[in-house]
Amino acid sequence: MSSLNLKISTPIQPIPRGLGFYQIEDECLNVQMGGPFESRRFFSYIDSPISHFDLDKQGRLMFCEISVPRRQWKVADNLVQPRIVEPADIRWLTFRKSIDAPELSTNKELSRLLIKLSDETPQFNYYLADSVILQVGGSNCACGILVNEIVDDSAGRKISAFRRELGGKKTPAAHLNPMDSASTTLS
Repeated sequence: MSSLNLKISTPIQPIPRGLGFYQIEDECLNVQMGGPFESRRFFSYIDSPISHFDLDKQGRLMFCEISVPRRQWKVADNLVQPRIVEPADIRWLTFRKSIDAPELSTNKELSRLLIKLSDETPQFNYYLADSVILQVGGSNCACGILVNEIVDDSAGRKISAFRRELGGKKTPAAHLNPMDSASTTLS
């Protein structure tokens, strides 16, 4: 598997919000992350046959997409939240690159997904967002991304509301069906 080099620094802002949205119609997972992005514009990418990662100009991960239906994700019994996860300012130094398809592992409830990017053993865990954790090996390369909270989304309603909220544009309550609003709290 490919090595994806990182620059890891002390964080200068709170941990951003992030959430996985499983698009029912498209059978794909979209992971949206907030953060101190001056522009919400995509600048670069890391692609594989089953995944796409969008980076901003500073090398921060903004978004990722997994195009494999969850019925094909491998169920793993030992997929748990790491005990120690630290805040960090993560910059991806590898970009505009094609990588091998990552391995995908999920829990029995299909509410958590590990995107395994390399065979290196994770040594450190850092928050990319409040429910998205980056696993890093001893060589400062990305080993995996753990998405801890995945919600079902139909017609992109929940991810759109989440993006508006990240941008500071609240959706009027009259336009939202309470059953469609995304829960972004960790339990």
